[in-house]
Amino acid sequence: MTSHDLKLDTETPRGEARRGSYPVDMEPKSYNKDEIELAQFGKKQRLQRQFGITPIIGLVCTLMVTWETIIMMPIAGGEYNWVSVLAPPSFSRFLSYLTGWITVVASQGAAASAVYLAAAIIQALAVLNYPSYAPTRWQLTLIMLAILTTCLFVNTVLARLLPSIESAVLMLHIFGFLGILIPLVKLGSKSPDSDVWQTFLNQEQWPTMGVSFMIGSAVSMLTFIGVDGASHLGGYSSLSCKTASNMVIQAEEIENASVVIPRAMIAATCINGATGFGLLVAVLYCADNINDAIESPTGQPFLEIFAQAVGSNGGATGMATVILVIILFCVIGWVGTSSRMLWAFARERGIPFHPYVGKVTGRYPLPYYAIFVTTGLNGCLALIVIGSTAAFNAFASITVSAAYASYMIAASCLLWQKLKGMPLRYGPFTLGRAAVPLLLFSLAYSAVGAFFSFWPQAPDPDATTMNWAIVVVAGTVAGSLVYWLFWARKTYTGPVIEVSLDVNQQIHDIKVS
Repeated sequence: MTSHDLKLDTETPRGEARRGSYPVDMEPKSYNKDEIELAQFGKKQRLQRQFGITPIIGLVCTLMVTWETIIMMPIAGGEYNWVSVLAPPSFSRFLSYLTGWITVVASQGAAASAVYLAAAIIQALAVLNYPSYAPTRWQLTLIMLAILTTCLFVNTVLARLLPSIESAVLMLHIFGFLGILIPLVKLGSKSPDSDVWQTFLNQEQWPTMGVSFMIGSAVSMLTFIGVDGASHLGGYSSLSCKTASNMVIQAEEIENASVVIPRAMIAATCINGATGFGLLVAVLYCADNINDAIESPTGQPFLEIFAQAVGSNGGATGMATVILVIILFCVIGWVGTSSRMLWAFARERGIPFHPYVGKVTGRYPLPYYAIFVTTGLNGCLALIVIGSTAAFNAFASITVSAAYASYMIAASCLLWQKLKGMPLRYGPFTLGRAAVPLLLFSLAYSAVGAFFSFWPQAPDPDATTMNWAIVVVAGTVAGSLVYWLFWARKTYTGPVIEVSLDVNQQIHDIKVS
């Protein structure tokens, strides 16, 4: 293995950022290619790299427009790191800080949504098989807490097995798709082609079909960030996957990250696109009565469609169990990636109690404090369900709007760099001349999706059906501004520089054997 010398900072107190400088150490150490790539952005290798291409394909579902940014900066934290490097210097520190807060809250909301979805499907299966069962909110909370406890156990005690687990989930994802598709096509009745390809429904009575379509499209954008899979029929493609940002959140645990990440993105997109579209078409053809599915007592329309297709609750339960297992692994992954996002931002001193949350401890280096905090936060959100699911949904609904807002900030900064003709250090891949058109398209797509993600599902909502995402987003921004004014502006300097690399080294000559 060819390596280069990195020089650790002995002049600056640990944790102090020295942006634009190259500290010197008395005894240089040799590092591998992944550690050198981290050092180019001032970061030490803190976590153990154990994920290869196969487990990462099982972990991610992504937006292609983020390829170029990810391979340029394969470091934990994702968007706020990109913004810090790419934004205009006079705005980079604050924009990076704001992006970090938005991303942390979005990732926590995504994890909470995934936990809620898994628990709701478990309850729905009980309703399907035991019609006399009357589900309650406190029971749903207990199921959520049980799922979170399992996630905590897997992400700490069984952390060494996560690469093998994710590889197995990839196989389950593919073969599970066949296990659901074949019974649907073989046993289900076939709806007319016109019902599938030419019929559009405006069930909520919006003034125009266009408005109804755009609101529905905003909901479908959840599939790109790996949440809310089976709650809408076309979402199966995302059940075991996360976003590109989640991959970057765990980039410091991926071997040869700048190459593995984009390859995994392409593979996951192709696999999930093909399986998701195929299952969606099969489900639509096999749906005897859409209204019955929507009004199903289980609260999960796909369960009713499965039961209609195979003619038995047992068969529907078996098919739904495949989806449930994949979602449970999705939840485990979301707790892991959300904790990495929290840890990464705490490492930069962007949140309260950062000296503790930003620690990596143990014989097997893991951000245990961040994992515990993430599990605890989601446990507190689960308790809210006892009083009101509307209050819980108010927080969970932030996922689309906040996630895409962070994408927009990062993409805007990259676009600014491109239009200004600024020199950029590219990774092994580049979008070339297609970068600017793709960035413009991604910004338009994200803006439209984020805008309609604030809309309620139906006109004239009441307190329980209102979409409170705008309130949660505004509260997040307000809270971050308060923390910035009183504390963070004194401590947050952008990504903290932990190591420095001689910029004259020829990185492209590095070869990893």
